[in-house]
Amino acid sequence: MKPDRKLLGLLLATATATAAADETALKQRIVELEQKVDALAATQARPATASSATRLGAYGELHYNNIDGQAPSFDFHRFVLLLGHRFSESVRFWSELEVEHAISGDGQKGEVALEQAYIDWAVSDRINLMGGILLQPAGFINETHEPDRFYGVERPIVAKDILPTTWASAGAGVRLKLGGQTQLDLMVSEGLYDKNGLNIRKARQKNAETRSESLGWTARVKTRPFNGLDLGASVYYQDDLTQKDRSVVSKATPATLLEGHAEYKTGPFKLRALYAQWSVGGQAARNANRDIQRGWYVEPSYTLTDRLGAFVRYSDWYTDADDKKTRWLYGVNYWIHPNVVLKADIQNQKDANGFNLGIGYSF
Repeated sequence: MKPDRKLLGLLLATATATAAADETALKQRIVELEQKVDALAATQARPATASSATRLGAYGELHYNNIDGQAPSFDFHRFVLLLGHRFSESVRFWSELEVEHAISGDGQKGEVALEQAYIDWAVSDRINLMGGILLQPAGFINETHEPDRFYGVERPIVAKDILPTTWASAGAGVRLKLGGQTQLDLMVSEGLYDKNGLNIRKARQKNAETRSESLGWTARVKTRPFNGLDLGASVYYQDDLTQKDRSVVSKATPATLLEGHAEYKTGPFKLRALYAQWSVGGQAARNANRDIQRGWYVEPSYTLTDRLGAFVRYSDWYTDADDKKTRWLYGVNYWIHPNVVLKADIQNQKDANGFNLGIGYSF
């Protein structure tokens, strides 16, 4: 029996068409796979992404203050954006951009300021070099001041009037790990400036086209002799608070800050104590009774539960020897989340009794 030529032709045409279709599909599949490989290679070659190398965070605090002699008020005291980036395992950047009192501008009470903006280079396991806008290494609050990290609606008054927090300066520093739990920080910075040489807090220049004829020199050592006890001490020296401005005083006004602090923790109990003193030279400071400006406070606290803590703080301070002040503060912190806290405290101070309420957060 002879094969049917028509049938053979039909089968051959069908096979050829099927092969062509399979070849087209195969080519399309190869193109798709090549595109995926190219995309994967591009992703791997791209620099570290924001999720892996860049950190964005914030902290803020809203206060309600009701103190004798002052009108009760609400104040969104601070709104701070945090931005950091790790360029490599040894080089990173960190910054804080702060809005104080919610709104700034002509006639407004608030301000916008850079509180930190610096490069940190880990030269080795024991040495870090830093440059930019740095926080002065002094006390408890100046470097660690997120509201969920401390007790009380407002920061300690000694940290405000004497140290003064937040104290940031343009300059350079080195951090040395001396072994064990001991660390030494050294810093040279823009220095303070007050033409009268009397008001330390207002002498912060805040890194804006600063006068820097007289630099500030800082050294801080901190150590942990055993678990539960942290000790720290710092010294700051500047040979002329007036930055050689002779429009008011005729001679240099040197200033030295000595500060020491300790924190002891055992179980739910914690005790903090801090002492700080400025010695200011020059006849103008002596005449104004501001040649010695000092303060100290002690603060025991107790965590009643994993969310609730109570504290008492006694503060004693003065910037003018004729106006010495003391303050008792009693209060509680309630953490609705480890990084979100509700605060309340009662203030007992001559001519300034009252209470404060606050909300704080950080992430």
